[in-house]
Order: sequence, then structure tokens, then C-alpha cells
Amino acid sequence: MLLTCGPRLRRAAEQVLGLALMDGDALPAEDTTMAEEEEPVAVLRAVIDAMNNGQDHAGLANMAGDVVIIDDVPPFRRSGRHEAELWFQRLAVARHQVDASLTLKDADVRVADDKAYVVAPGLYRGMLEDSGVDVQGTLIATLRRHQSSWLVDGLIWGCAI
Repeated sequence: MLLTCGPRLRRAAEQVLGLALMDGDALPAEDTTMAEEEEPVAVLRAVIDAMNNGQDHAGLANMAGDVVIIDDVPPFRRSGRHEAELWFQRLAVARHQVDASLTLKDADVRVADDKAYVVAPGLYRGMLEDSGVDVQGTLIATLRRHQSSWLVDGLIWGCAI
């Protein structure tokens, strides 16, 4: 059976996890409200908006100091504040060279205590030699609540194959 991200995959994972639980263990209760699920997505969208608009400081303000960023451009993995700053700088160059931007579609969100997991289809759009270029992919992010705010602590962009 082929599963894509979303409710079907979530149910399948919970079934597998349920089978793998030891006696006395239980799946964590899902007691999140819609507002709790919207908060991490709003922070993630703020990072993407900052990236699209060259507002590096605004993007970094929504990232944890030990953030890990994985994408399809060498060196592929970046970690920490300094490398996140360099990532934003690289994106600024790309944005100017190919008039690039990233948009997210509806996100699937999981929240458990002070952690959140977000998966969203995305579209990276730009211009290359007077021709439009659209790259579809998936953005996966993890966030953690720090005091009363959510911060992105993991960000992965993968292109559709």
C-alpha cells in the first residue's frame, strides 16, 4: 500500500506504534486544539516569508540557536545560528539571481507537549533565462516551544522526484 503524508499515514503509523508498545504503555493523548496546531505553522510561515523577502533577522528570530537545516544544495546540512545566517545569505543571492520564492500549501501538523512536527507541500518558483521554473517539493519542520514562543529547530526541504 502506498501512503502519502497526511491522515492515512498518521493512522498507519499509530497502528504500527500501537503494536510495538510494551504492556502498560499507551499512545500519548492528542489533546491539541486547532489554535495549538496553527501556532507552529504560523511561525514556520514567518520563516518562509522572511526568506522570500530578504528579512534574515526576522527569519533567524524564529529559529532555535541549534537549528538544523537540510536542503538540496551543498553542503546539504547546516547546523547552528552561524550556519543558518549563511543559509539565509545564500538564499538572498539565489532570490536575486532567479527571482525565487517558496510557497507552502496546507500543512499537516502534530503537536505533543512542547514539540511540533509540520509537513507541507511546497512550490519553489523562479525565473531562469526568461523561463519560469517551478520545483515542487516537501518542507518538513520540527519546532519546540521556548517559554511562550515556538521556534523552528529543524527544517528539511526535499524536491519531488
